[in-house]
Order: sequence, then structure tokens, then C-alpha cells
Amino acid sequence: MRLFIQLRILSLTILLFFSAGQAQELFSLKDCIDLAACNSFRLQADSQRVAAAKKDFLLSRSQALPQFSTELARTEMMLSPYQFRQQWVMLNSDWAAGSLLLKTYKTTQNNFLSAQENQKYSKLQIIRRVSQLYIHILQKQKNISLFGERLKLLETHLKINQALWQSGARTQLDVLQTKSEILRLKEQIAGLQIEAKNLQQELARLMGKENSENLKLKPMPLTGLTDQNVPNFSGQWLQSNPRIQALHFQSEAEQMRLRSVFASQLPRFRFSGGYVADGDPTGDGNYWQVTAGIEFPLFQWGATRFQRQKIFANYQSLQFEKRAVERELSILAEQKIESLIKLKEIISLQKERLQNSQLANKLAEANYQAGLITNLEFLTVQQQLTENQLQLEESGLRYALNLIEFYILTNQIEKIYELNQ
Repeated sequence: MRLFIQLRILSLTILLFFSAGQAQELFSLKDCIDLAACNSFRLQADSQRVAAAKKDFLLSRSQALPQFSTELARTEMMLSPYQFRQQWVMLNSDWAAGSLLLKTYKTTQNNFLSAQENQKYSKLQIIRRVSQLYIHILQKQKNISLFGERLKLLETHLKINQALWQSGARTQLDVLQTKSEILRLKEQIAGLQIEAKNLQQELARLMGKENSENLKLKPMPLTGLTDQNVPNFSGQWLQSNPRIQALHFQSEAEQMRLRSVFASQLPRFRFSGGYVADGDPTGDGNYWQVTAGIEFPLFQWGATRFQRQKIFANYQSLQFEKRAVERELSILAEQKIESLIKLKEIISLQKERLQNSQLANKLAEANYQAGLITNLEFLTVQQQLTENQLQLEESGLRYALNLIEFYILTNQIEKIYELNQ
């Protein structure tokens, strides 16, 4: 009995330890992205489309080789003078040589490669949404933290004001102003908590987790991030973007379809051979039969010309669409680079302004205690300090989000993973 109790206590201890470890688990941006990708139904659907496109490629490649079939048949001949039967076994072969010579199966190969790029694009969309949620959650949590610190200071300040009011050194207006500011801060914190909760729930669901309570995110090292040089932009980087790559392979597939049209104009080889058991009493008995032939297309009422024109129009359409996407992505990438440059300048100014606000807050506290400024003036200086802290934090997170967007445009996923490892 004692052993059972000891084992029970040990198991409960292990369970509590494991639960505590789980509660303290920190998720980096890479962890969130990987879990969201593993639990994405869209990516699973894309994976099946890629698998189907690959099988289609293998199927078309096998169909370009000579096709063989066996024929087993029996026939009853019922004539007026007599009746008889014939039985035969044949080996038939049919080969569209142009398909193999011109490698028309590469059309489906490019479709397969295009499906792979579409899958990569879907993952980039997941990375974009997870990164946005991750950054916004960190922003809300930082806001709540800063407001919480200011709330503690105000509560202490309220106690001092109440003591000074009771002693006659301050008026009741000072107390009411401080209480009003405390209530305003509590209202802001409650609103931020609702927003953070909604964001956490969405991120948790994307990651396949039902409970968002224990979703602890690893902070983003904003200081080290904003101190780095802004990436240099080159138009060649955009060529690795899955949207451009998918359109490239679709264009290649259309060009391969032209080969299919030419291949349909080449001869088609047919062969048949086998043994016939002939029961015709007037015939010469059983015999071997071999048939070989070549089939040439003659007149198709302009079908070949129309097919070529259709393929060329599709190809031109894809080329223009590709150029449109390249221009769109290039504009976005240049905007992100410009935003990063300007944000670095803004962050530098905000750091300087924050130092001034910190010094002003210390002076305001001393002047208020000495009776040189009013309570409202002191609260205004303190509020300005909190706003400067929030603005600096928000600028840093905006910088991180713009950097992530740039890496998404240029398909540099590994650099996104390195941001807060």
C-alpha cells in the first residue's frame, strides 16, 4: 500500500513537472511557422495536387513509348452451306513516335513543377499571416506591459496625492485627476487584452493548438535587428519568388504543347502479328498473320493551325502576366526597402526623444514634489514618456514586419527563421 502511494505521488510529481515545463515553453517565429505549415489544410491540398501532377507526368512519359496489347478472340461463321469457327491470338503495337522524339511529355513535367511552386507560394502566405500575428501579439503584450508599469506608478502617485490632500498640501482635484488617469489606463489595458487574446487564439488554431493560454512567444531582438544594415535590393532576387516561377513553368508548358501539335503530324506506327486457327473447310488451314503499317495525317480542316494560334495566345498571355507580377513584386520590394531605411531614421530619432522624456519625467517628479508644477502637468509628462516608449517599440516591430515581408517577396525563408532563434 505504501509503495502504491509513493508511486502515485511520483507520477503526479512528474506530471506536474511536465505540465510546468509545457507552460513555460517559448515558441520562436520558426516554431510557429513550422507548426502552422504542418497543420495547414491548404498545404495538404497543395501536396495532393503536386502528387497528382507528378503522376500525370509519369503517365504521359510512359504513353510516349510504344504501347503493346494482346488480343484473344473467337468467331463463329454461319454460312448457308456450312458453318465454322476461327480463333486467334494477336500481339498489337501502336506507337506515336513523335511524342517520344519531341518529348511532348515535358508539358506535364512543367505542370508538375508549376504545382510545386504554387505549393511554395501557399507556404509563403502562411509565413506572412503567422508573422503578422506573431508581431502584433508581441506589440499588444508590450503595450500591456508598459501600461501596467505606468499603472503601478500612478497607483503609488495616487496614495501620495491622497496623503498630501489630507494634510492640506494638495487639493482634491489632484486626486481626481490621478484617479481618472488610472481608470483610463485600466480601460486601455482591458481593450489591449481583448485584442491580444483574439490574435493568440487565431495563431494557436493555425498551429493546431486548441488552448492559447500557454502560448508563450519568444521576444524579437529589436535592438540587434534595427542595428543591422538594410538589405540591398536586386531585381534578380525576385526571380526565385514562387509566383514568378509558377508562371515561368506554365509558359514552358505552353511551348511544349507546340511540340505536341508538331508530333501529331508525324507518322504513327502500327504493328500486329499472331496465329489464327482457321476452321474454314474450304481454306488452307491454320496460318500466321503479320500486319505492319504507317498512319499519316492528311487533312484536318485547319485544326493544326488553330491549335498553334491558341497555344501562342496562351503563351503571350502568360508572358504578360509574368511581367505584371514582376513589376508588382518589384514595386513592393522597393517600398519595403524604402520603409526600412525611413524606419531606421525614425527609430534613431525616437531613441533620442525617449532619453529626453526619461530626463523630463525625473525632473517633473522632483518639481511636483517641490510644488513647482501641477499634478496635471506631471501626469502629462509621465504619459508622454509612456507614449514614447510605445512608439519606439512599435517602430521596431514595424521594422521587423517590413523585413519579413521583404524576405517573403524574395523567397528568403531561412533568413526569416533566423530572426529570433
